[in-house]
Amino acid sequence: MRLLGITLLLLFSVTAQEKKEKRTNPALQEETKGDQELWVFAEGLYSRTWYKDALAEYKSFLNKFPDSSLAQNARWRIYECHEKLGNEDEVLVSLDEYISHESNLTHKERARMNKARLLFADRKYDGALKIFEAINRKVDKGSLWESARYESARIYLQQAKPGEAFLRFRQLASLGYKGTNQTRAYAIFAYASLLSERGKAKDALKQYSRLTLQKGTDPEIAENSWYNQGMIYFQVDQQEQARRSFEHVIQNYPNGRFKENSVNQAARCELGLGRPLEALQVLGLNADSAGVIQLEAQYLTAYAYQQLKEYSKAVAFYEKCIEAEGDAFKENCWFNKLNCLSAWGKSKEALAHARLMVKLYPESVHLADVCYTAGLEAEKIKEFVSAEALLRMSLKKFNGKWSYLDSAYFALARVLSEQKKYSDEAQIWEELSLRVDSEYRGSAFIRGGEAWINASKPGKALAVFKKYLVNFSDGKEAFFVKNRIVEVLLIEQRYDDAVVFLKEMLAAKVKDSEKAVLQSVLGRVYYYQGKFKEAVTALELCLKEEGLEESIKSDCRIFLGFSKISLDQEKAGVVVLAKVFKTRDEFKSLLSANEEITVASLLEKYKYSEVARKVYQRLALSQDRKLQMAGLLGQARMSVVGGKYSEGVIPLKKTLQLCGDQDNKERVDAMSLLGEIYAYEGKKDQAFQTFEFALKIKAGDEESICRILYGMAKILLERKDVEAARRYANQVFILYKDPVYAPKSMFLSIEASLLNKKKKEAIQTAKELKGKFPLYFAKIEVQDYLKAHGINTD
Repeated sequence: MRLLGITLLLLFSVTAQEKKEKRTNPALQEETKGDQELWVFAEGLYSRTWYKDALAEYKSFLNKFPDSSLAQNARWRIYECHEKLGNEDEVLVSLDEYISHESNLTHKERARMNKARLLFADRKYDGALKIFEAINRKVDKGSLWESARYESARIYLQQAKPGEAFLRFRQLASLGYKGTNQTRAYAIFAYASLLSERGKAKDALKQYSRLTLQKGTDPEIAENSWYNQGMIYFQVDQQEQARRSFEHVIQNYPNGRFKENSVNQAARCELGLGRPLEALQVLGLNADSAGVIQLEAQYLTAYAYQQLKEYSKAVAFYEKCIEAEGDAFKENCWFNKLNCLSAWGKSKEALAHARLMVKLYPESVHLADVCYTAGLEAEKIKEFVSAEALLRMSLKKFNGKWSYLDSAYFALARVLSEQKKYSDEAQIWEELSLRVDSEYRGSAFIRGGEAWINASKPGKALAVFKKYLVNFSDGKEAFFVKNRIVEVLLIEQRYDDAVVFLKEMLAAKVKDSEKAVLQSVLGRVYYYQGKFKEAVTALELCLKEEGLEESIKSDCRIFLGFSKISLDQEKAGVVVLAKVFKTRDEFKSLLSANEEITVASLLEKYKYSEVARKVYQRLALSQDRKLQMAGLLGQARMSVVGGKYSEGVIPLKKTLQLCGDQDNKERVDAMSLLGEIYAYEGKKDQAFQTFEFALKIKAGDEESICRILYGMAKILLERKDVEAARRYANQVFILYKDPVYAPKSMFLSIEASLLNKKKKEAIQTAKELKGKFPLYFAKIEVQDYLKAHGINTD
């Protein structure tokens, strides 16, 4: 196992002491009598965390007393209020205002330090680095200088300049360390990690020992240092010293990040020292572990039993590792299991391994049969690489007339297809098609063409299908092959050629059912050409045919629906699609996942909620993360629309788990729905926090933003914070025209206005509601409420 990187402890600013400095910088001066009253009032608001009101008072203070001795303190408080309120655009501006007026060098540099950290957090590394470096030049050595030096090094690491970072960490590490200065502790750790990465193990160990031997070192840094120290000893083959380091982690950090890793590493050391019983005892500490840790523990347990010659137990643990997901330890486990089986005398089980069979009997007359059988067994346990090698060998080693020849071709092609080696698969089918004495030649042509399609080489597929028609013009699969030729022409977007080919087939003598099939394909071709009227005519003609297979009818309806949508007959098209999607679960290559999302959104738009839910549930199982999130979100929306709020929680939480750094829109959409569910369940505080956090992300579509704003307004109204409720509600219908949330927000604004005794505003909003959303305005509950509060609704 490689040494853990330094980024584990370099992702964050260094110490609680520095955070405290940031909060208390600068020290506030005493008030003067002339401005004391206003200052005390503002400070009172600030101390009660009423930052918005405090911000207004501090600004007022500056306007009234610009020359006060407290003016600079007010500027600092304005910066702090903006930071507390999350006013991102104002934070740096207010901080710059403070800096421009500050005359005290120490206060000024600490403020600039705050600015640099804000830039760093916003990933504006060049600007932050410029300030940190300037502080290094201006400030004498001290805590501020050390912090700036450390932050500069962090930026250089982010910018992939380890040399620059190394120099700064080395300079900080050269300072004395007594366990109390976290900045130096982090720097020493980073310096040791970089030394280790440069292959200077001895120097790295010296630096780690400063952290491990000094009392007062932060527990997280100390644990990490002990573990990294052990890894270095392990790598330089000092097993006993390594074991002691790992034992220290196990004993002193039982709930630490590296405890489980240390257990496995300590066991490795014991095995390296020839003490398998001790290794098993240590590994017992990881009995309840999971994932890679568990897999490694099982592997080490098997190896310990192998050293103890308890082969039955060793094989059992090796098999667990072999059957586990992932390739970690698998190759060694296969090898060691083979050794155990051989030493144990289990020849039959040992011979089951294909590679061992080939090694044991390289000249056997039954080699082809052995390889074929072993290949099938390897395929069953999904060892496709081994299966391919064995089946290829069987086809090379058979002699004379081999009864399994055709079957071996089929099996090898199947294995290659499982590995998605479609070009190789097509070549195997071609080999079989060249064997004139094979009864499966026709099938080989067809399967070879399909393999070339899967390999994204439609031109070669077309050539193979045409060879079939030359060799088997009257074959029972001829009609199927002709259809596949049309499909290939469509893949290559040779629509005109496809139309010509289809019309030739329609002109020939074909069965009525086959003619209907050709009409359905012709309708699809017209759709692809953008000839939507012709497509509708051909597809409707096909659907009139009695006895047509339901699967073909289903395909026809899909393209009929899309054609009508393209002709601006959206509702009629959706009606057709709804019938298909209601009864059908699988569309193969007929539609892309994105097209299914489009269908789902249309179904949702026209209130086919249950059908839309069904499509979203299918998309939620997609292997593509974006499609899976879209499906989960749609599934959740349908649950909320249907009043099944509890059913929406699980897909929403899955969506949030899937969200990455670039998925802010999906994150906001999910949180807006989750907040609405929390609100429905009576979890008002949890709902408001969810809405508030989602709003700060500044992403999401219009519907999600409106849902958030309306949800916050509704909760605020229930809390009797009517002015804030009205403000959020107003944002919905002033900024957006959402047909669901805009009228609801206008009515909520009316309620808030009346509660706040602002009847004039309520009447004005009611007029706007009547003009913009007359149907909502006409609701009985709206009318009753307005009349009850003396607002004329005529």
